[in-house]
Amino acid sequence: MLGIAKTLGEEDARAEALSGIAAHLTGEQIGEALAAAKAIGNQYARASMLSDLAAHVTGEQIAEALTAAKAIGSEDARAQALSGIAAHLPGEQIAEALAAAKAIGDKHARARALSGLAAYLRREQRDEALAALLEIGSELTRPELLRLLLPFIRILAEIGGEPALQALRKAIHDAATCYP
Repeated sequence: MLGIAKTLGEEDARAEALSGIAAHLTGEQIGEALAAAKAIGNQYARASMLSDLAAHVTGEQIAEALTAAKAIGSEDARAQALSGIAAHLPGEQIAEALAAAKAIGDKHARARALSGLAAYLRREQRDEALAALLEIGSELTRPELLRLLLPFIRILAEIGGEPALQALRKAIHDAATCYP
């Protein structure tokens, strides 16, 4: 199956096929699939495939997947890949992913990457990611900012307690009313 998937001419189809069979591949085959993912030119398909493979790679291969994610030229696709592999990164590599997310130039892509990493960060890293998100918050639409803040609710509750959560709840309600 791997051989057939790797020979598909259409990159999106190849990426989808390789992602679909990832759970059934051996360690060596996962390495081949990872190499195939890195060779995919469509950056969004590459980001999606790296995210799908992350659950099946070894420790050394997850480092390779992170390096490939950081090398994606499209900042939107890079944010997608960093968020997609975050759940499978060990501590030192999640710190590397956070640094890569903070380095994304496009504010919307950076905000999505920070939010996507939030659930996998240690407390001090979440504080750092939240601060970075709030720095650019005024440049995001209100609904977008509120959606991206959701992974940080625990921190918001610790910082501001029930009043902060009530204010967030009201802001979400207001945004939903104004921006359906």
